[in-house]
Amino acid sequence: MPGCQKGGGPPTCKIRICALSKGIMDCSQCDQLIECRNFEELEKTHPKIKEGLAEIKTGSRPALIEKWVGELKNKWPHCVMLCTSDKKDKPP
Repeated sequence: MPGCQKGGGPPTCKIRICALSKGIMDCSQCDQLIECRNFEELEKTHPKIKEGLAEIKTGSRPALIEKWVGELKNKWPHCVMLCTSDKKDKPP
């Protein structure tokens, strides 16, 4: 189960309490995400958190996964655990 309902973080987290009260899995499903003030503390260390959640809401899952894998490959280019879903990259 993704997002706030997974249970990570402190039980008094404003973001989780809000998501649970609205019955949503995570904040990417919330129509009030951009103006939400519950992120103020989290934005100090993750300034683009809302932008990432908004991208999840509007983007396609395969495209987001490919983007994430690409970012991981750039960050850790020697990691053999990273792969793509593109068949041309797979050994015959």
